[in-house]
Amino acid sequence: MQYAIQEKHTIRLETLVTIRWLAVLGQTSAVLFVAFGLEFDFQFSLCLVAITCSAWLNVVLRLRYPLNHHLSQETAVALLAYDILQ
Repeated sequence: MQYAIQEKHTIRLETLVTIRWLAVLGQTSAVLFVAFGLEFDFQFSLCLVAITCSAWLNVVLRLRYPLNHHLSQETAVALLAYDILQ
């Protein structure tokens, strides 16, 4: 019975990966627009490195786990904490 309740509160890896792909696209667009469209002077290459790390994390997670893999709460918190820090 407790397993069924615990399963209800898990999140699929695919959900976080999809959200992160949207974030990667949005962040890349924003950084490029600010750098080239607004001609704002900043180290955009460092921003692109951070964004690329998220993209690689997505690729690694997709290769390592199946589409319907459910994350433990600890793993979900760790991945979301990474997203916040990034």
